[in-house]
Amino acid sequence: GSKIGVRDFFSSHYGGEARLDLRPWDDPNDNIIITGGLKTLGSSIEPTGIGAGQAKNWTYKSLQARVNKSGLFVQAFLNNSSAGDTYLLRTGNPIVDNSVTFATQGQYNFDLGERFSATVGVDYSNVTPKTGGTINGANENNDETTLFGAYLQTTTTLTDQLDFVAAIRRDTHNWLDDAFLSPRLGLVLTPDEGHSFRATYNRSFSTPTSNNLFLDILAGRSNITPTVGLNVRAAGIPGVGFTFNNQCAGGLNGFCMYSPFAPGTQLPANGAVLWDNLLVPLMLQVPALAATLPLLGLNAASFAAIVGSPQPGELTSTMFEFSQAGGAPFIPTAGPQEAASLKALTKTTWELGYTGLIGDKVRFDISGYTDQYRNFIGPLTTLTPNVFLDGNSVATYLVTRLAAVGVPTSVAQQLAAAVAPTLAQVPLGTIVPDGRSNSDLLLTYRNYGRFSILGMDLGMEAHLTDQVTLSGSYSHVSDECYDVDNDGSCLGARDIALNAPTAKGAIGLDVDNKVSGLFFGARVRMSGGFPVNSGVYSGTIDAFNVVDMNAGYRLPGTGTTISTTINNLFNNKHREFIGVPEMGLLALLQVQFEF
Repeated sequence: GSKIGVRDFFSSHYGGEARLDLRPWDDPNDNIIITGGLKTLGSSIEPTGIGAGQAKNWTYKSLQARVNKSGLFVQAFLNNSSAGDTYLLRTGNPIVDNSVTFATQGQYNFDLGERFSATVGVDYSNVTPKTGGTINGANENNDETTLFGAYLQTTTTLTDQLDFVAAIRRDTHNWLDDAFLSPRLGLVLTPDEGHSFRATYNRSFSTPTSNNLFLDILAGRSNITPTVGLNVRAAGIPGVGFTFNNQCAGGLNGFCMYSPFAPGTQLPANGAVLWDNLLVPLMLQVPALAATLPLLGLNAASFAAIVGSPQPGELTSTMFEFSQAGGAPFIPTAGPQEAASLKALTKTTWELGYTGLIGDKVRFDISGYTDQYRNFIGPLTTLTPNVFLDGNSVATYLVTRLAAVGVPTSVAQQLAAAVAPTLAQVPLGTIVPDGRSNSDLLLTYRNYGRFSILGMDLGMEAHLTDQVTLSGSYSHVSDECYDVDNDGSCLGARDIALNAPTAKGAIGLDVDNKVSGLFFGARVRMSGGFPVNSGVYSGTIDAFNVVDMNAGYRLPGTGTTISTTINNLFNNKHREFIGVPEMGLLALLQVQFEF
């Protein structure tokens, strides 16, 4: 049967890891480590950009080998995914993911004299998606990504109190035209032991994800009639982007459309082209019209002859786009906007910070920074507008045609008022980008310009005694989102929310008696409210405060530790993201053996 909406609320996962350490050299810091792991998500409801998915027996396998030898570090790992019987809850469609990731890294540390040290390195990664067409669709055979990077980092001791840090990194991506240069500069002043000031500059890049580039998946369906509808499809941008250069004479602004009522046929973006074959028969199904025609001495055929064959300019078309915000399914739009090929996100950070130590007991850190973003990749938004008939023009057209054959104007107006709203609600076609030949509504990703945030982080750790530690942290940022349309809300389809509070903090107390083996602690977590805008998940999270506790006991001479953790001790029901269940008290028991 259909799996649409079939949820399994039981959550389970398990995993294991095996590790082999080899030390074939005299130096104990030189080693070879081989690790293999298996993790299985037995059952879980997981959020995705197009709605929740029901994970069933999703398995991750990993194999890693790394070598440390006299300043040389080399590692390689291979990861494989298997999605099991996972499916999307909105469509019931299965998800196949047998993707493979291979990566290798190498770096070498060396010193030149007593005042200069350096690290040079390279890394390579290759991701081969294998989704059986269920995620990457038409891109399935052309979706492999390869990244290569090289870097150099240096630390120069300018004086006994001042260090200069400099680094440069260059990365390439086989689907992006330009290489990325990531510089980093920093000065660290240490006027006294335990105290240091720092000033840093850093630029980094984040390349588009596999979904950003290759996604091609059915996200849902908007039914027009029981048998005809529009597929809602999420699409990445793997190449030059989406353009709308096709021209059709008679189309709205010269655009072309594809209609679910005439599959595979390119039509002018004008609702009038479907008037005789689609809309007139649809009008005849309106009860008020069907009941009135005999009273006027008309039947279906004569009515069709009177109102058929509209001339150019008699009916006006308009464009609306699919709304992801709820409420009305379609909202007005000025027309299609091309989507360029995606660029990497650039993040530039300037930071000033201070780390201090008071009496060898209290360590604290304070920093202020600004993050400047460029080419942020936003959430999925509607690309393709739909063509509708303007209701007022339909009403005017019908009144004019009926009055011309002697139907009283008042009666013609009543009939027009009965049918025009129905016709104006029908999405007659989709203006699709070049190269497409169906009426699917497309959602895609876009880069957005520039925005900046200011931030501050505070951290403190105080060793009150050799057994008692007090710790605390606080973070604040200046903005909740990049408000693209400047309407004061972060929940617009094109807005980019940080999905995090502007203010959050925590304070904790830990006691660890290493003689008796008993340890316990408590922590208070505080978070301000914040907007969430991530794919289909949009809304506001309320502020919350929760108390966590933990306790444990190390059994002497056994290598065994028994511990328990209670999160949200007072069962303060709250959500930490949109689309997830409320979180209450969670208790965990752990037994750990060391041998």
